[in-house]
Amino acid sequence: MDKVSDEVDDLAAGSGFGAFVRTVSFGGAGARGCFLSWLAAALLLLIGVILLVTYESVVGKAIGAVLAVTGAALAITGVRFLRRTRAAAPRAHLFAGGLVFVAGGRLTPYPWPDLVMTTRIETQLVGQAMTQRQFARLELHTRDGDLLLSVGEAHIPPIAATARAGGVTEPGTLDMGLP
Repeated sequence: MDKVSDEVDDLAAGSGFGAFVRTVSFGGAGARGCFLSWLAAALLLLIGVILLVTYESVVGKAIGAVLAVTGAALAITGVRFLRRTRAAAPRAHLFAGGLVFVAGGRLTPYPWPDLVMTTRIETQLVGQAMTQRQFARLELHTRDGDLLLSVGEAHIPPIAATARAGGVTEPGTLDMGLP
């Protein structure tokens, strides 16, 4: 199970939210881009080390050293970027009595009864054959109508179950089908 920071835990306890359920994270570094940067760093480092070991000329060793240092620097930069983007990604910490939304360094508590949960079913045409496919989205809004979060099918069951158990307002499902 996920862990929350002491600051989030204290805010949730002070708001009377009860037990922690789970954390949903939004955004951050993409897996494909991360893999490609690590692959480039590893290749540069490997080629650089091979050139350093096998070439006897000064030029070969210099090129090898430059490639090895560039690969190492790219790997270090990748680690720093990944940490920074994960830390900055908005998160919703779900508790039995509400959620704590973290975005831009601000922590905001929302009790479940003060939120409105809507499930949207969207129908889209997919592929060259224009096949209809339905996608479900779950949205949480404040009572003022501001969109707090919108998640796809993978996150719907745990969020919906926790929100319903906490007493979220639920007007129903909106079918956003094709005209």
